[in-house]
Amino acid sequence: MLFRSAQSKRHHHLQQLEQILNNKNQFVCFLLGAGGTGKSQTINSVRHYCKLLCNEFGVEFTKRTIVITAVTGSAAVTIHGETMHSACGLCSEKRATADDDWKNTVMVVVDEILFITRNDFEKLNDVLNKKSDSKARSVFGNIQIVFAGDFCQLKPPQVGSYPLFVYKDCDLWYHKVNTFLELKTNHRFSHDREWGKLLQRRSEEHTSE
Repeated sequence: MLFRSAQSKRHHHLQQLEQILNNKNQFVCFLLGAGGTGKSQTINSVRHYCKLLCNEFGVEFTKRTIVITAVTGSAAVTIHGETMHSACGLCSEKRATADDDWKNTVMVVVDEILFITRNDFEKLNDVLNKKSDSKARSVFGNIQIVFAGDFCQLKPPQVGSYPLFVYKDCDLWYHKVNTFLELKTNHRFSHDREWGKLLQRRSEEHTSE
């Protein structure tokens, strides 16, 4: 009896998971937070939970189930991921086409979004559409997306480039990102809150300049 109950519960959860994956409402999120608020921990926790969930349901979990990337190499190492350019093939000279490795991709995470150029941001959209074999009007291959970062930090390193929010005509950023999450509690300075507040004020002043 207990076995049947467990099987029934498992089947119910699988149906719920299938409904989530087949949901037509795409999740395109900007996860904002200053350094030390837990962005990297949040990203790692999402991946860990998804892996446990897949194991529970007997679904294969690969590095393409949730593609964890960052714009810079150092940030990619911190979150145990890959650079966005390498994972998504932005530097490849070959024309992006439908990729079987991406057919079961649930989510793509891009950390340190402040360093991305507008050109690469728009190119990422085109490449993901082709890799997932989506329609021309799809956004980021109709894959769930999380962009993480803090625009109060440094400007993009490329000469003549600015943070995405500066480009008011960037439809992908201003109209396609549909969820905003902000992490406010700074755990890095939990033992020296005054120093943390000082750095936060300096960061905000630098951004307003």
